[in-house]
Amino acid sequence: LTQIMAAKKLKKRKKKTKKVLSPEEKALLRRKNKLHADVKALFKAMGFEYISTNGIEKKFGDTPGELDGVYIFENIIILCEETISSDNDHLRTKQVYYQKILENKQELFEWLKKLGKDKFKEYPLPRYSLSYIYITETIVDEDIRNRFPQFKYIAPKALKYFLRVAKSIRFSSRNEFFKFLGLNLDDIGSVSSSHEERHIDSAVIIPESSSGFPEGIQVVSFVMKAKELLDCAYVFRKDNWENRIGQYYQRLVDKNKVERIRDYLAKEGRTFIDNIIVTLPEGTSFSKNNKIIDVNQIATISNVQIRIPYKINSIGIIDGQHRVLGHYEGNDRLEDKIAQHRDKRHLFVTGIFYEEGKFDELKKRTFESGLFLLMNNNHSKVRTDLLHYIETLKAPLSPIGVAGTVLMRLNEREPFLNLFKLSPLDKEGIKTPTIVKFGLQGVVEISEKKETLFKYWKGANKKKLLTGELDQKIYDAYVDFCVHSLAIYFSSIKANFKDNWNLDKNNRLLATTAIVVFLKSFSISLQKYQDVKDFEFYKEKFSNLTIDFSKGEFAKFGSRDWKTLTDKIDAECWT
Repeated sequence: LTQIMAAKKLKKRKKKTKKVLSPEEKALLRRKNKLHADVKALFKAMGFEYISTNGIEKKFGDTPGELDGVYIFENIIILCEETISSDNDHLRTKQVYYQKILENKQELFEWLKKLGKDKFKEYPLPRYSLSYIYITETIVDEDIRNRFPQFKYIAPKALKYFLRVAKSIRFSSRNEFFKFLGLNLDDIGSVSSSHEERHIDSAVIIPESSSGFPEGIQVVSFVMKAKELLDCAYVFRKDNWENRIGQYYQRLVDKNKVERIRDYLAKEGRTFIDNIIVTLPEGTSFSKNNKIIDVNQIATISNVQIRIPYKINSIGIIDGQHRVLGHYEGNDRLEDKIAQHRDKRHLFVTGIFYEEGKFDELKKRTFESGLFLLMNNNHSKVRTDLLHYIETLKAPLSPIGVAGTVLMRLNEREPFLNLFKLSPLDKEGIKTPTIVKFGLQGVVEISEKKETLFKYWKGANKKKLLTGELDQKIYDAYVDFCVHSLAIYFSSIKANFKDNWNLDKNNRLLATTAIVVFLKSFSISLQKYQDVKDFEFYKEKFSNLTIDFSKGEFAKFGSRDWKTLTDKIDAECWT
């Protein structure tokens, strides 16, 4: 008996023995836990319920697997995969598992209801919307994302963006996240008993003269509810999850500013008298006595009504985002007071209406960014680099405009994938202003007289860009050519200096000075060889380069000792 009891004690002792993790394993675990905590914080801030599934194996059909987390809001169910790996086989495995889930939705819901207990509301099975989100610590290449389109991908920068917005405006951040999921307001909650489209109706207070504005733009003022704007508005933030180049221009939401406005609303019981400046969506109409009138008539007719479609993310806020966002739906100490004002028609709004067919999206954003710049140019609170970006957006065909667009595109692919610091959300990265101003614009400028890529581009109708007329298709083709050529050029440099191609401060290959010098040297090679060469050509040439890019050795060159370095590359590589 004594021996049996001793054996049981020994067995228990063995069960309690924990594996000792190596420093590398501990670091890996910390990264996993940090990613999971950030994801949970995001969904909690947006008002989703969390169902813990991590570590629970569940078989659907004949395929076993796990879900790292499940989040639910009304009839919207989010299945999450969180990974710090960039293994393509992992994606392939998850694709197979998700397909089995879709084939067994009833079983999924029954299983989740057991785990989630009272977190589910009663909706019929077809009413539930299911999304599988793949959240990564590293960026998933665009080609790979296209091979696995079943997933919604959240890259590190997008996760930081959503977290910042969600922590600033809490539950009201859901609408932008619904846009990311591809959902409309009608997809959320119960089906409306009415089949009619919802609208926002208001009276036009002042038909503004559009004198000085381009033809095809009308301006009107009216009042709206904060809830209407929170449901339907979208802010064109430069640093956002869509990462659409040349489309957006506004700064990130400032949580402290939102809270100050929220305090004011709760204390004073009223909002500010400044107008919110917005763009009106397609489908906006004007009428008098229930009869539709032409937008060009509104300046000469009194008692005009405006009708705006009630659609998610359709009204663009140009100026005044914080005054709107201060009304957000949350769960803080001020919520009861703010809720009283959210449904009040007390926000003065000036709306910009584009006549149909006269402005494409790029021209709209260019015009709007100019307005934003005009209203904020003298405000120290607006970052200089953001104002510089807006100037770039206003003149996309200018040397700095093309350079800015090419730089952002280079950041989306190898060898510069996510290496440039383009946003306040980027904690580290290569700083870009000097590169754009002194290096890149001299390579990509639209000119046939200078030694730039444009001179050697064989694009159809390229001369059209020389006239200053923005043809989007031709412009995009030229940017593609620039990005492709520069990616080949710098890939050959990376191939010769692999150990230096990182953001380690002890390596200076990716320092601003080095990149500017390589860009200047690229222009010299264009002039010398009268063409763009292939990867193998550049790789062979740079194998002769003897510059030491370690910090100590490279420090002998000054921060702008560009000519000395360019001459050295010229002598060793292009002769």
